[in-house]
Amino acid sequence: MPSGSFKSRRVRQILTTGSPFTAPDGTQVAELLTASQHGQISGTLSIALGQLAPGTCSAVHYHPVVTQFTYTLGGTLTAWMREPGEVDHYRLVVEPDKLIITQPNTLLQLCNEGSTPVTLLYVVTPPYLSALTDSGEPLFDDAIIAGTSWDNIDPPIDGEALQRFNEHRTQLQQTQSHS
Repeated sequence: MPSGSFKSRRVRQILTTGSPFTAPDGTQVAELLTASQHGQISGTLSIALGQLAPGTCSAVHYHPVVTQFTYTLGGTLTAWMREPGEVDHYRLVVEPDKLIITQPNTLLQLCNEGSTPVTLLYVVTPPYLSALTDSGEPLFDDAIIAGTSWDNIDPPIDGEALQRFNEHRTQLQQTQSHS
């Protein structure tokens, strides 16, 4: 095999989604491939299904580390976004079979302005990390809630707060890779 080649290993199983849960941003999510599954494959990405009920919106949030690819499987998604350094947010209408890419620190709000559910496929790299305490309270999540509306949002973390976030994320990643 040539130097630097990738040696493929077969994953001889069919993956199924986990039980749906409410993510910190308020959306319904069912994990398909997480950071702690399938060795090298999950070391580069995670995959989940999401659903937004008619007339609902997620909280305005951002991801300091990950890039999220959001593919609309069904329904019409309205995504409100604001890139780092920008003042104004903008609206994207994402029809079925269309994809949006959310870079780190981009403010994002997902909305279903229609009358039928919106079904989404999330692909995230590096893998999305989240953890709960034994009592079910959030311990860590790659999404940081900036606010419930665009009128009153907190700015993205930086400096020492971002350093603490990254340290906590690294500790969680190491814990999950050894479990």
